[in-house]
Amino acid sequence: MNNIEKTLSYYSKNYSDLIKRYEKSNLSFIQGYLLKILKIDDYILEIGFGAGREIDFLFKNGFKNLYGVDGCKEFVEYVKKKFKTNNFYYSVLPQMNIPLKIKFDFIYSIALWMHLPTEIYEESVKNIVNLLSKNGKVFLSYSLEERDEKERYFQQVDEKLLDYLFNKYGLIKIDEFITHDSLNRNINWKNILYGSN
Repeated sequence: MNNIEKTLSYYSKNYSDLIKRYEKSNLSFIQGYLLKILKIDDYILEIGFGAGREIDFLFKNGFKNLYGVDGCKEFVEYVKKKFKTNNFYYSVLPQMNIPLKIKFDFIYSIALWMHLPTEIYEESVKNIVNLLSKNGKVFLSYSLEERDEKERYFQQVDEKLLDYLFNKYGLIKIDEFITHDSLNRNINWKNILYGSN
């Protein structure tokens, strides 16, 4: 079992408890930030949507063009039922298996990138950027601290490599900031917005 499979197995086994935990977390600062940078008619894609917390927030704020991919089949089925739509798909990075010819104005991923080995960064970034519309943006949020968990794979995110790869495929860093943990753990989160240069 490789590192990604190990992490996905953890989410598959624990998805019910994780849904409850995610729904207790307070991401009001990030959610407010999303409202500032999004337009109501944007086509939006979340990578690694989990329990659909941000999707639910955006839906309640009038956004309709909401799509997502997740590597945990249980989360995919849960979110499809919750939102009564088939706009959510099973896909594991670096692949982006979306059977639609849609270009997205905004693609975001929260609490996913620190689970990825650096060897799949380039293909992941390339495939994400290929789904963007002209002037589309990408937002990533990931934990900064080293985390030693046996059930899930964690790796410190190589921000320089990320910046280099997004630059290579036509995007530059246009905003960045640090936030504290939404579950009051001793963890800080790096948030980066990439856009057209």
